[in-house]
Amino acid sequence: MVQSFEIELNYEAIAKNQKPRKRCVGGGRKARLERVEDKLFFILFYFKCYPTFDVAGVLFDLHHSRVHRWMLRLQPLLEKALGKKSEKC
Repeated sequence: MVQSFEIELNYEAIAKNQKPRKRCVGGGRKARLERVEDKLFFILFYFKCYPTFDVAGVLFDLHHSRVHRWMLRLQPLLEKALGKKSEKC
């Protein structure tokens, strides 16, 4: 499962980098969820327990708005990795 999730993350990164960048890669804050395993654990934990964004923020040492952004970013990738069609509302 980690491998298929990592493939989807790589596809997203490639699609994101299609536009020309204004600044160099590496600027800005480093992600708290750096490794693929951390991202997969985060989204699986979120869907298993459905914590509030505040509670998940405390558990993962993130601001509640960042928890929401990670959830929105990782949910479609998890669905693709599991073979389900991602539908946007």
